[in-house]
Order: sequence, then C-alpha cells, then structure tokens
Amino acid sequence: MQETIEHIQQLYASELQAFEGDTEVFEKVSGNLEPLLVQDFKGNTKSSPVKAIVLLASIALFIAWWVGSSAIQGNQSQTAWNNYITQLQAEPGIVVGHVNIQGNQYTISGLRDPLSVDPYTLLSNHDLGTQTVSFHMQPYHSLQNEFVLKRAYKRLQPPESIKLSYQDNVLFIQGATKPNWLDNAVTKARYISGIHRVDSTQVSFIKPPTVHKTKPKPIPISRLISKPEVSFSSPEKKVLKRSLTDAEILKLAIALLKPPSSIQMSYSNGTLFVSGLSTKAWVEYANSNYSRIEQIRRLFVSNHSIKKENS
Repeated sequence: MQETIEHIQQLYASELQAFEGDTEVFEKVSGNLEPLLVQDFKGNTKSSPVKAIVLLASIALFIAWWVGSSAIQGNQSQTAWNNYITQLQAEPGIVVGHVNIQGNQYTISGLRDPLSVDPYTLLSNHDLGTQTVSFHMQPYHSLQNEFVLKRAYKRLQPPESIKLSYQDNVLFIQGATKPNWLDNAVTKARYISGIHRVDSTQVSFIKPPTVHKTKPKPIPISRLISKPEVSFSSPEKKVLKRSLTDAEILKLAIALLKPPSSIQMSYSNGTLFVSGLSTKAWVEYANSNYSRIEQIRRLFVSNHSIKKENS
C-alpha cells in the first residue's frame, strides 16, 4: 500500500499541490487504488457499491494525509525562514528593509555594510538552500564601533607597534611609529565615516638610527689647480719652476677654501685678504687651511666688514 501511495503522490504532485477541496481531479486515482481492494472483495458479487464507497473513502483519506503532511512541512519551512530573518535582522551591519515571498522564492532587500557577514553563509544554520533566496542589498557604511574600527585598520594599515581604538567618534592611536606614518594616518582618518577627531597623544616616535658622517679628506693642492712648470734643459740638467702669479695664487685659495658668494678675497705679498659676510664655521675653516698654500703666509680678516654667525 505504501508503494501505491508514493506512486500516486508522484503522478498527481501538481494536483495535490494546488488542491483546494475539489476531488474530481482525483477520480482517476481509483484505478491505482483498486488493486488494494481486490483481495478483500474477491468472490463477492455484491461488492460493487461497497467497493465504490471504500475507494472514495481511500481517496479522501489520501488527500487528507497529503494536505496534513504538506501543512506540517510548510509550517516547518516557514518557521525556519522566520528564524533566519530574525538572525539576519540581528546581524551588525545589515538592515533588512523588505521581504517578498512568491511561492517558495524569497527576495530580501535592504542595506549591508561590505565588512558585515555574508547573508548566504547564514542559510545553512537553518537548513535552507541558497537557490530559494535572492538578495538586493545596497552598500552603506555602518557607524557601529566595530565597523568604524575595522575600516580604520583597513584604511590606515598601522604597523604592529600601533594599536587603534574607537569611542564616541574619536579614533585613538597608541604605540610607537615614525612621524611620517602618523601624519598620513591623521590625514586619511578624516575621510573615514564616523571619525570626527583623532587622538594621538599616546604616540611616541621611533628615532632613526644615527648615521656617522665621515669628514672629507683634505684635497691635495695639486688636484685643485695645476701648477704650470717650465723645464729648461741645461748641461747640468737642472729643472727650474716658474713662480705663480698673484692671480693664480688667489685662484688656488678660492678652490681650496670654497668661500660663500658673500665673501670677497684678494691676495698680495703673501697675505690673503678676506671680507664680506660669512659664518663662524667657514672663518674657522679658512684659518685652519689657508697655510696649506705655501705662498700664503698670513690670513687677514676684516673685522669691520665680516659678520661671524653661528652655523
């Protein structure tokens, strides 16, 4: 009998689904139910009226069983959907605006923060399939604390030494970092929804490693200016060097001392005259190095026209 009922259920699935009380559509079912009664009424020649009554009763019982079973399944399915909608409405970053039901198809519309949970992943919690629901969710930025903080971490990309927290529209930054990262973070944070102010009073700066600069080695005079030499052949093979002119000595001093543009220099009779505006550091450098030129025996700095400034 169970096999016969299942067979009828498959043959008349659409009629049973649309059943509203009219039994005429199930008159053909009697042909499937008759074999169940042959054994009980075999040999009884006056069983036709009884047989008809039994057949009609069987049809009625079958329809009642089907309707009851469908109602139970429908209630279970509706309960699952109601529980799913309730969970979806409680999820942070999701706003359920409207639920449309057409048969077994559900359409859910509303708002969803991109950082919130995917609604499809919650269906399995209620034994619901993804093929029965579609979503029309518009993106928006939730101002709940957890989403503002998530968005700040994603946008600012802080180093491991930095911790972010958020409360009452204020983004708090704590830890140690480089000044350039903090400047960029404060600028970017102004464009994150929900952040009205940035508190970085608990930030300390990481000092860059100290780089020891080596002092440049003195440049040999011979590399600064070429000294013209004139060789004279003689039987004794003596080599005579030509003396430098004042202009050449001055050129040599300028190349060595590298005076700023505000300094004027001149040379005469072994004395290098310096006047103009310079720093104290350059004057000290000139005093320490002018004697490297053998023709310069004295450095004269005009105290009336030079202003010694700290470097």
